[in-house]
Amino acid sequence: MTTCMDIVIVNSEEEAYNLYNEIIEKFDLAGNTWLKTLYDLREKWCALFSKDTFSAGILSTQRSESTNNVFTLMSTKTLNLTEFVHHYDKQAEQMRSSELEETFRCNNGIPTRAARSSGIKKQAGMVYTRKIYNLFEFEFVTSLAVKMEEVGSDGTLQTFELNEEGHKRVYIVRFNSSNLTISCSCQMYESMGWLCRHALRVLNVKNITQIPTQYILKRWTKDAKKGV
Repeated sequence: MTTCMDIVIVNSEEEAYNLYNEIIEKFDLAGNTWLKTLYDLREKWCALFSKDTFSAGILSTQRSESTNNVFTLMSTKTLNLTEFVHHYDKQAEQMRSSELEETFRCNNGIPTRAARSSGIKKQAGMVYTRKIYNLFEFEFVTSLAVKMEEVGSDGTLQTFELNEEGHKRVYIVRFNSSNLTISCSCQMYESMGWLCRHALRVLNVKNITQIPTQYILKRWTKDAKKGV
C-alpha cells in the first residue's frame, strides 16, 4: 500500500516551529527522544535555520564536488604522477587566465543595461562584478512586482508587509530612515550578500537612489582584491 504525503514548503523559522509542533501532536511523538535530538540540531542540517549566516549559497558538499569535477576532467586511471602534475599545472593556468579575463572585463566598463539606468542600478553596475550585478539586477527588476503596505511606524523606524504578485507569503521589512538601515525577514542579504527584492522595493518607494554603503559587500565588488 502506498501513501501520499503533501509536500509543505516553509520559509521562516516560525513556520517550521509550528509545523514541527503540529507533527508531534498529530502523530503523538512527544516522547520520541531521537526526533527531539534531531530537531535540536536543526541548524546543522536545515538551511532555513542558518539564513542569518553568510554562505553565498554554497552547500557543504559543493567544494569537494567541484574539486572532484576538475580532477576528473584532467586525469585518467592510466595517468602517471609526472603527467598528472603537468595536467594539474595546465588546468590551474587556464583557471587563472579565465579569472584575469573576467577581472579585466569588470574593470573596463559597466553593463550596458546599467549604463542606461540611473540611481541604484547604475551604482550596482559600477561597483559589483558582472556576475553579481546580473543577480542583483534580477532582484531589482522583480521588485517592481512586489506589493507593499506600511503596518507600523515609530519615529524614523517603519515596518512594511510585502508580498509578490500571485503569492500569499508575506515578508516583513523594517527601514530606519535616520541611518538607512534595512532588514527583511527573507534574510537574503545575511546569507547571500546583496539586497533582496523586498528591501529594494522599500528603498525605491522611499526615493533612495543609492545602495546604502553598509549593504555593499566588498567580496562582491570589482575592488575585492584590493588590499589583499
